[in-house]
Formats: sequence, structure tokens, C-alpha cells
Amino acid sequence: MAPTFKGDSGFPIILLPGEETTIVAAAGSQDGEPIAGVNFMWESDDDDVTVDDGMITGNNVGNAEITVTAEGRGIVVKFDVSVQGKVDKVAVTPKGPFVVAIGDEIELSASATAKVDGASVGITVDFEWVSSDDDVVTVSDAGVVTAQGGGTATVHATSGDKSSNKVRFTVSDPSVTIRQLVLEEPGHDSMFEVAAYKATDNPVVIGSAKAGDMVPTADSDPTTLVFTVLTYDRNAMGEFVTPTPTADIVLLSINSNNAGIIKSAIFEDADDDPLTPDTINATTSPITADTSTAGEIVITVKGREFDTATPPADADTGIGGKYGRTSIVVTVRGAEAIAIPITVSAPEE
Repeated sequence: MAPTFKGDSGFPIILLPGEETTIVAAAGSQDGEPIAGVNFMWESDDDDVTVDDGMITGNNVGNAEITVTAEGRGIVVKFDVSVQGKVDKVAVTPKGPFVVAIGDEIELSASATAKVDGASVGITVDFEWVSSDDDVVTVSDAGVVTAQGGGTATVHATSGDKSSNKVRFTVSDPSVTIRQLVLEEPGHDSMFEVAAYKATDNPVVIGSAKAGDMVPTADSDPTTLVFTVLTYDRNAMGEFVTPTPTADIVLLSINSNNAGIIKSAIFEDADDDPLTPDTINATTSPITADTSTAGEIVITVKGREFDTATPPADADTGIGGKYGRTSIVVTVRGAEAIAIPITVSAPEE
């Protein structure tokens, strides 16, 4: 019987320069009984690899074919030996990033190189695949990534002490939504002209007004700004989902980032707890908010009123203290705030 390999494990043989391994050859009869007294000849077809009675030595980077001959029996077995440089770099492709749904599969490939005479040469090695979070993605020994649950995770390959680039996976879960505010088409541009204002050189009753400011006349009709903010739920696939009529939309605050132009109330009580829209509307704030329609917040900002004799309690709030640019910032629980740009321009005298 010819010398045989018991399984394919370990073949072809891969060695580093200077590394050794030993292969044992044995002869047996057809019924599996060993045959004594059989001599074997070992030969290598390239000096990069030498062999001495089954001890194989990798001398230099290269490849060789080893031939094992059973003397006098005409039986020959051949196998390959590859001498490779030490792994210098591991790379995984495609590099991503990927956005996938639960159950999707992506196949990755890993490659390794070694430095040989200053040049990078591709080599054959075994890789170990690693996922940073198996609850998000798992990866097989063949580099097949399977999305398991919503979240973000990375996958990389290693060989020895070398690791590859990390491939990022974001797994979307359609059941997870993110609340988002969107400004409905306002029906006007963002330029608001405040009517019936005049300059004054005298101190006025309104707290923030100073000599030289533009202030409304006693019979002015204050500018009123009305806009609608829509509340949506956006799922992880980027699709808008209209909230249900019972959606819990809690308005936390509506503020101007320049109180000189539009002075507004912060919607908190004495204990810094958020107020409900009904409570807000019951105050003297010039800003009111109506959330009676599901998914909609209708916000009204009144202009500043002026009466030299008996100014109202909210005379120093609203639109029209000064002129210029500001933003109305609307905050709803569970969503990023939305900033609506506003420009208040002074009218001609």
C-alpha cells in the first residue's frame, strides 16, 4: 500500500523561515496491517525547503514539492510545502460601513501579507473572526456576518498578533423609532416687519427699552407670528411614521436665542418642572401653544404691546424689542430641538 495521509488536516504545510516540522510515513497492507521493513526516500524539488527522513525545514520564503517514495515498490506520494514570511498586515474587504436589517447577511473576505525583501507579498494563513457585539452581529469562521439585533457593532479578522481594519455594521430595527420635529410650510418667509414703531430719546416704561430704542406707539397693532411644528416618528430605515392620536407629545419649552429681539417665557414652574401647554396658555406669556391636534404644535408669538400709562404684565415680552436675527427654539420630550430662523426688520418711519 502507498503511504497515505490520514485526513487533509495540515496540508499543504505552511512554515516560517527557519521553522521545522516532522512527517511520519508508514506502510500498510490492504487490510490495514502494518508492513515492516519498508524504506522511504524523501526529496524536495527546491532548496527553499529541505527534508531529511521526514523532518522538513523551511529555509527561505518560497514553495517546494516533497516526494515520498516507498523503495522497491513503485509507490510515490507528493505534497506541497510553502515557506512564508511572518504576517505583517491583515485586511478585510469590503470595508463598509454597512446599514442592514435584522437577518441580513454580508460576506467579508480577509487577506494577509508579509514583507519579503522589502516588498509586501500575499500569504496564505488562517484567520480568526471577531464581532464586538454578538447581540448585534455574529460572524462565522468563513467571514459571513449575520445581523442579529438593532444596534452598532464592528467585525475584524486576526492572524497571530495582527488585526485587520474594523468593519462597522449598523443594524436597523424597524420597531425602534426616533422622534423628530419638522416645521410645516409656514405660509410666509422668515422676515417679519414690526409696524408703527418710532424712536424715542426719553426713558420708557417697558423694562428693556432704553433711550434711542425703537418702540411701538400706543395705538400700534402688534405683529403676531403663528407657525406649526409637526411631530413625526422616524424609524431606523429613515421612514417617517405619523404618531398615533394618543402619542405622548410633551412640549418642554419655546425660547428665543436672542431675548432682545423676541423675549419668551421658559416653560417651567417654580420647581423647574415642565409645564403642560394648558398651563402655559393660562399664564401671561405672549407665547401660546396648541397641541389639540395629534402630532401638531401650533405656536403663536404676539408682538410687544405699549401703553405709557398702564403697560400690561407681559408688555416686555414677545416680538419687537429690537431688530435683527434670532431663532425660535422648540423642545419636545424625546426629540432634538428644532430652531426656526426669524428676522425682525424695522419699518420705515
